[in-house]
Amino acid sequence: MARDNAALYDASGSGTSNFSGAISLGTTPTIAAASGGTLALSGVISGSGNLTTLGAINLSATNTYSGTTTINTGILSATTAGALVRAILRSAMALNSI
Repeated sequence: MARDNAALYDASGSGTSNFSGAISLGTTPTIAAASGGTLALSGVISGSGNLTTLGAINLSATNTYSGTTTINTGILSATTAGALVRAILRSAMALNSI
């Protein structure tokens, strides 16, 4: 798992990587999973920024961020009510929710 000024991303490859820490979207608006892998996020995502996802992402917390959710590629799964905030779907992606 790595973090830079614009993104939180998993570069570990296949399988599932878990991240349980809180994420503030004020500085990290893009979350990306490694090609062929899944990134499972169980910490609360908060802040006023927008969330953009790439790859296979699983959200399991009741998130509180106030921006939009954009799925550029891959699959975004929500396993908890309240995990998604205003989803915007792009081409070549899927949205799975409870």
